[in-house]
Amino acid sequence: MRTRSSALRSRTTSGLNVACFLVLVTPSELLHHCTWSSHLCIVACFLVLVTPSELLHLCYYVVRHDNAPVFELALVAANVLQTANFALNFLLYCACNSQFRDTWKHLLVSHTNIH
Repeated sequence: MRTRSSALRSRTTSGLNVACFLVLVTPSELLHHCTWSSHLCIVACFLVLVTPSELLHLCYYVVRHDNAPVFELALVAANVLQTANFALNFLLYCACNSQFRDTWKHLLVSHTNIH
């Protein structure tokens, strides 16, 4: 197993001494980074796509009746965003999680072999 290490190398570019750091990353560190970034994307999508719908639901009884059609249109749009969140979560899990992809492949292949 490789350990994390860094090497320093110098090169001259137009008379300037430029130091370059090479960092070797272990597979577990790379996996941790991918997991962290996928969780960050899921949380960001949730906040951006679900929060408007929840805020509109909280304000539902405060809206005056003459603004009801506009409010209902905004509520429908916010619900569409909330539904898009679930689709994006599925795509993010497929993109970032190999075990999730393998499970779906297994389900699809076993389903097609039954028929």
